[in-house]
Amino acid sequence: MKSLIKINKSTIQEDLKELVNRFNESLVVRVDPGGLTLKSKIPFKVLSLKELLFHRITMLSQVALDLYLQNKRVPSFILMRSVIETCALCFALRKKTTNFLNDTINIDVFNSFIDKGLSGGRDEKANHQAVNALTCIDHIDREYDGFRKMYDVLCEYAHPNYLGTLDSFGKVDEKNIWLDLGYELKMPPAEFGLAPFFMSLLIFEEQYNLIAGMVEDLNELFEKKVT
Repeated sequence: MKSLIKINKSTIQEDLKELVNRFNESLVVRVDPGGLTLKSKIPFKVLSLKELLFHRITMLSQVALDLYLQNKRVPSFILMRSVIETCALCFALRKKTTNFLNDTINIDVFNSFIDKGLSGGRDEKANHQAVNALTCIDHIDREYDGFRKMYDVLCEYAHPNYLGTLDSFGKVDEKNIWLDLGYELKMPPAEFGLAPFFMSLLIFEEQYNLIAGMVEDLNELFEKKVT
């Protein structure tokens, strides 16, 4: 099991800006099936899902960081929570692709997972049942100890619980017996929200790069034989 990285508190914001900028500069605007096998749609679909997740996490990360720098931590943390979920799905995609290439899952199971990632939803009109985000997060937690705990804390800000209400927007003045309101009254230490945010982006980048090489392996596999 891998340990979550320790952040540098004094440089975390600058490190995040650099990482998000790198993501923005690396975005592609088209997934072209040219050069991919004609014997299966799977390589193209894996490549498409990979890039869609990259676009999603990049936009979420940029806005989350902007809001954090404006001291708007609740919407920032809610978006960071979505970043973690996107990272977890990318991890699951890499894991499923690895298992398929190692012949530990069959083509129908693999194809079903990809279709869920591309067009899954929770409502009855969805083409496929969506991949369960918590399941993906639990899987990544087995490799990165503490990942689920980071996610659970940020979830508290997505709901009107203590961390998302009183702790974020209020400060009790016990002397005067009143409640001061505002969103800049109490800010947590930088590492509180930024650490899981930063870690998720690093893990995503690692998984994204691994999948890139696996698309070539998938393409070669289907070129050699039709499953």
